[in-house]
Amino acid sequence: MRALLKSFWRIVFVAMVIVLSPLNISANPEQNPDIDFENSDPVEYRAVIMEIYYDQARLIAAEETIFAVDFTLGEMRFLTQVLDAKGKPKPLESFKKGDLILVQGFRHLNGGVVASLIQKLAPGAKH
Repeated sequence: MRALLKSFWRIVFVAMVIVLSPLNISANPEQNPDIDFENSDPVEYRAVIMEIYYDQARLIAAEETIFAVDFTLGEMRFLTQVLDAKGKPKPLESFKKGDLILVQGFRHLNGGVVASLIQKLAPGAKH
């Protein structure tokens, strides 16, 4: 079951990267984190932004570092989808400390989460 869930999230992540590759977020183009999809667990949770570092394209939520990425590994482009509460693309700069967000992605081998999706949730949404 766990392997099936991992495969599902890998397919979702790759599909989102392909579909959303024209989206430009303020991620550091030098980013190229070590990602091993075979050994990285999928992550999904709702949390409040505790800190946000726009210049580094990362934030802290649920006491974890969340990385918004835009990099190419071989011929594949990895890009975090950043959306507002209505599902519309927005820059990371539109988010602020205290916002409730949905995070989907993969656990990074060195800690934190490489996000495939960061979406602002409407005020009053359940945690």
